[in-house]
Amino acid sequence: MPRTHEQFLGELAASSSAVTRVASWLVEKQGIPVVLQPTFQAQTFDKRADYADDGDLGVLMRVEVKRRDLSFTGTNDYPYPTAIVDACPNFDKKHPKPWLYILLNSEMSAALVVNVGVTQKYWVKQELFDGRNHVKQPFYVCDKKMLGAIKL
Repeated sequence: MPRTHEQFLGELAASSSAVTRVASWLVEKQGIPVVLQPTFQAQTFDKRADYADDGDLGVLMRVEVKRRDLSFTGTNDYPYPTAIVDACPNFDKKHPKPWLYILLNSEMSAALVVNVGVTQKYWVKQELFDGRNHVKQPFYVCDKKMLGAIKL
């Protein structure tokens, strides 16, 4: 026996508690902000496909933007074999961890892109002088060959 419109609407309403449960877990347990997508109800069972959504929720991912005092257009002319991702103490305390680091050139016309989930296992801890804070401290660096490049 085919589903009725009332059954379909009941299933749609029941699914909202599942979406809310997952959204709460992401926000409260993982520290990841979410956006609940709106749900619209079709007036008839036959029109339900016209109201199909593009997903139940959206996840906001953290992106860190660092402007470097360097001139480059991509990985080929980046002047060092590695790129500084972040100071170790700063990165280690971040929760949730960033999805990307965007390392802008001084002209803000190009950037290297560090995909944390893909590259983190290849990072190396290196003691460097922090010119902004005038101290030596550990930084995470990544081989520039692991990075993407974009033009802005």
